[in-house]
Amino acid sequence: MAKSDRVVRMGKFTYTRSELDQMFEEADRRGRERLEREPLAVKVEYDTASRQIAITLNNGSRYSFPADIAQGLATATDKQRAKVNILGMGTLLEWPKIDMHFTTLGLLEGRFGTRRWMDELRRNGKLPPPPSAKVVKSKRKPAAKRTVPAVRKMPASKKSAVKSVRPSASRVAAAGH
Repeated sequence: MAKSDRVVRMGKFTYTRSELDQMFEEADRRGRERLEREPLAVKVEYDTASRQIAITLNNGSRYSFPADIAQGLATATDKQRAKVNILGMGTLLEWPKIDMHFTTLGLLEGRFGTRRWMDELRRNGKLPPPPSAKVVKSKRKPAAKRTVPAVRKMPASKKSAVKSVRPSASRVAAAGH
């Protein structure tokens, strides 16, 4: 075994050095592709007058939301809200004074905290209820109640009347078989 292909154990998995290199290269490629597609924060500001957090994205657009609906920011002071860092090439926002972190994509999708936090916001009327999934009732009978027609045997008198039909050679050629 070549030195470059020595075996590396990671927990219960065993890889060769070349397998690990290939996996790292693939993960790096996927990460770069994601960064090209995903909206990234390039600037974040807190406006004390409107009490809004405004995020400027790499495509030039801006997204803002009330600081009062973000978990941790709701109880923070204006000074704590104003101190924000952009991490991970714009994928993560950090408020270090209150130890809060939000992904840029999560905020754009309307996730301002844990599920419990979001449910509390909805109960208090600060957020609209989530879109509900419509239940569509099938007109088909459930599988257990469906009846399958019984297979009937063809009488011998009719079997002799059924001819085997074979396509001609010219039809097969025309069909491209």
